[in-house]
Amino acid sequence: MTNRWPGHAPTTSKLLLKVLLRAQSGDEGFSYAERVLFTACEFWAAAKTRNLHAHLGLDANHRLRVAEEAFAVVGLVSIPTILRLERIHLCDQASPASLRGMAIRIEDALGRDEESVDVKLCEFACDQSRDRLPAPMHQVM
Repeated sequence: MTNRWPGHAPTTSKLLLKVLLRAQSGDEGFSYAERVLFTACEFWAAAKTRNLHAHLGLDANHRLRVAEEAFAVVGLVSIPTILRLERIHLCDQASPASLRGMAIRIEDALGRDEESVDVKLCEFACDQSRDRLPAPMHQVM
């Protein structure tokens, strides 16, 4: 990931800002789509800025699982696979050193991956502004 990431697309950022402002006001009634978008964008930003280790924290397994689901819902294929494989590997070794190494491996793998994540996130944000996602079976966050 040698290129400097410019951040989320304007459409994505606009929808995220609306979600954050609602959360700041105490609103807790977020849709499944809003939770998916927030989870995917938060994870993606952490990975692109090489802060994934801090983002995952002590609950790495859970955060990887919900990010895996969120990226799949957004319509990505290889990202969920990368996260699933690392999550399985994490179950075998959960030391602090292995967590840092795992975060670096994920950041590197996402940097090499050719899926257009920012484009997919923007498309998903646009779709959700039109309220097209069906109700969830369970919540992501």
